[in-house]
Amino acid sequence: MSSFRTRLALAARDRVAILNTARGARVLRSLLLGLPFLAASFAVMPVPSANAATSPTLIALTNYSVLGGAGVTCTGATTTTGAVGVSPNNSITGFPSPCSAGGGTHPNDVSGG
Repeated sequence: MSSFRTRLALAARDRVAILNTARGARVLRSLLLGLPFLAASFAVMPVPSANAATSPTLIALTNYSVLGGAGVTCTGATTTTGAVGVSPNNSITGFPSPCSAGGGTHPNDVSGG
């Protein structure tokens, strides 16, 4: 155990001896001068926010017959009584012809999801 303490004391003495040299003083000075800039860079660094999509309320969804995320395609003559919406994409094909949406189409808008 005393061997460990001796090595620890020597290591501490060596660190102090290095700081007493001109090179050690320059290194210490540059470290101390750089700390405020490092702290400031963390202080002004933008924090990424979660850009999660907000979910529509269930009441708003009652206006839709079709609600898609990647796109909506209608290939045959179909009539919906509600709206057709897509979000975050804006791909709605087949409306107004050959299909029709009674509530209109909502590509990539807030009411589309």
